[in-house]
Amino acid sequence: MENKLVYGQYHITNVGKKEYLGVSNVGPYIEPPPPAPVVVLRPDILPPKFTIVPVDVGANAYVILVEKRVTRDQRKRTC
Repeated sequence: MENKLVYGQYHITNVGKKEYLGVSNVGPYIEPPPPAPVVVLRPDILPPKFTIVPVDVGANAYVILVEKRVTRDQRKRTC
């Protein structure tokens, strides 16, 4: 199986500060599961949504569109 990102919307998640998260839970269950990027964030950072769009400039070339550019918890901002 070729490792490719699928067009669609993803969420950056935090799972108990674990560095290695293994295979993510995808529903309904698909075998093998599609690739799903996971980034572990600090608890004070809100998880933004982002969209993966493949482009035709070469293998594994993508554009990542982030919905919100501000990801920190606004209550903790001082400026």
